[in-house]
Amino acid sequence: MKKLLTSLMVLAVAFSVITFTPNAVQAKRFKQHLTANLKSITVTWNKAKGANKYIVYRAKVKKNEDTPKKSKFKKIKTVYKRKYTDKKAKKNKYYAYYIKAVKNGKVIKTTFNKDYMDHKCKGFEKAEILNAGYGENFTNSRKKLYLYADVGYDGYSPKHPKFIFYRKVKGSKCKFKKITLKKTKDSYVYYDNKVTPGKTYQYKCKAYAKKGKKKYYSKYSKTVEISAVNFHASYKIESLTKPGVYEQKELEAIFKVTKGNEYDGTTVFLNKVSEDIDNGYCCYEKKDTPEANQHRYSFQLTQYSTDGNTWTDIPDKGVELSSTKPLYLKAKIAITKDSKETSITFAGNDSKYYYSAIETNGNLLKYNGPGIGEGFANFDLIKGTGSSYQEWD
Repeated sequence: MKKLLTSLMVLAVAFSVITFTPNAVQAKRFKQHLTANLKSITVTWNKAKGANKYIVYRAKVKKNEDTPKKSKFKKIKTVYKRKYTDKKAKKNKYYAYYIKAVKNGKVIKTTFNKDYMDHKCKGFEKAEILNAGYGENFTNSRKKLYLYADVGYDGYSPKHPKFIFYRKVKGSKCKFKKITLKKTKDSYVYYDNKVTPGKTYQYKCKAYAKKGKKKYYSKYSKTVEISAVNFHASYKIESLTKPGVYEQKELEAIFKVTKGNEYDGTTVFLNKVSEDIDNGYCCYEKKDTPEANQHRYSFQLTQYSTDGNTWTDIPDKGVELSSTKPLYLKAKIAITKDSKETSITFAGNDSKYYYSAIETNGNLLKYNGPGIGEGFANFDLIKGTGSSYQEWD
C-alpha cells in the first residue's frame, strides 16, 4: 500500500510540474516592427501590459528566409523600453528579431511567430537594375534604351533612392565607365539616348545616400544587357512549296527567309513543336469563312540550308539568321490530334487565299532584341513579310 501511495505521489508531482510551470505555459504573442537604417536596425514593439522588462533575441538569416527556427535566435539584450537599436549588426547581413515580455521573472508575451518572421539588413540591400524597355510607355529602340533601378526593401530604402550608373559595350576590352542617365516621369525608370545603333550594352548600378558629410553605398547590382537594335525585327519570307490540298497527314514545306533590316537584333530559329492553337501554320480560304474553311496545323522547323541544296538538322540551340544572306528552312506541317481533317490545305503565298501565315509565341524562334519576356512572331506568306519581338504577356 505504501509503495502504491508513493508512486501516486510521484506521478502527481510530475504532473504538476508539466502542467503548471511557467515554461510550459504558451505566452501570448504581440506585434513588433523592424526598421533598417544606414548604421543600424531598430526593433520596436507594442506594449505588453504588466511587463517590467523585455528581452531581445536575434538570429542571422538568409535573404528571404521567412521562417527561421527558434533555436537560431540568441539573446542579445535586456531593455526596459519598447525599442532597441542594434548597431552591432553587420553590413549587408540579414537578421530576424523577436522580443519576450517579462513580468516578475515570468514570460507573459512574445513576438515570435513560427510561421513568419520579418528580417532586415543594415544599410542598403544590393542594388537592382532591369531592362525597362518594353510595353506601351518604354519601348527600347536602336536610339534609346530604358532601365529600371531600385534597392530592396529589406534594407535602408528611401522614397527616392539615388543611383550611380555604369556602362560598357559588350565584347569590347574597355572597363565599365560611369554614365549619366536621364530620368523619365517614373522615378525608378531612366533612359540612355547616347547609344550607337547595332551595339549591345551592359549596365550596372549602385545606390547611395548622404548623411552629414558621409556617403553610404550599396553593393553593385548584377549586370543587365540590352542591344541598341529595333524593338521589332522584320523579315522577308518566300514559300518554295507549291500551294494546294495534300491528301496526307504531314507535309514537308520549304521557306526562304531574309533579314529585313540591318539594325534588327539576332534571330535564332528553333526546332521545337507545339500543337497549341497559337503556334503553327494556319490559312483561311476566305474572309469570315466558316470553321471548316479555317485550317490550323502544328509546325516544326527540322532542317536548314544556306544555299538551298545542302541540308543540316537544326540543333537544339537553334540556327542564327545571317544579317546578309538568306536562310532556307524545312518545316513539318502536320494535322493535330484533335482535328477531323484528313488532308492538309497549304495556301503558301497564293493570293487567292485570304490568309496564309506561320504564327508563334516562342516555339518557332528566339529574337535577341531590346525587349524582355516572351517572344512573338508572325510570318505572312501572302505578303511575303514577317516580324517578331519580345514583350511581357
